[in-house]
Amino acid sequence: MEPLFLAFSEKVQHHVALLPMRQRDGHFGSIQKYMEAFLSDDGCPWSKAKNYLNCIHFPIRPGHDSSLVLDILAVPKLHLMLGTCNKILDVLNTLWGEYRAYAWAHKQNICRVNYHGGTMEGPACKRLLLKSALLCEALPKELNKFAWALFRALT
Repeated sequence: MEPLFLAFSEKVQHHVALLPMRQRDGHFGSIQKYMEAFLSDDGCPWSKAKNYLNCIHFPIRPGHDSSLVLDILAVPKLHLMLGTCNKILDVLNTLWGEYRAYAWAHKQNICRVNYHGGTMEGPACKRLLLKSALLCEALPKELNKFAWALFRALT
């Protein structure tokens, strides 16, 4: 038996706890289950929508309950690149410490914007990918895996 999902609220747990893990987040069935749980929650207060992973309407596109949303709706490559590069740089900065990763990126003209939560935009992410070999040289050996992950994303 698969582990049960720990729900955000008792209402969600009541409606969703019996689903196996593979039928939860990311599947059309989980969207519908969260939406049904939200609608049955004492008048659907909008302030509680986040407790139901913001699944407050039926899916726009039809799909079988076991179908992954990503199999039906493709995520644009730009969004994948943005998320991957920003996450890798943030984690690397935390592990390297003293804002070294951000400082290295700034020296390479890889700048974070002052809006969107201070993330990198497309051109900055592309520069980070292209300079992953330089990053590998600057990193301590135990952190080289981050530069290799960026390099692999480029190729």
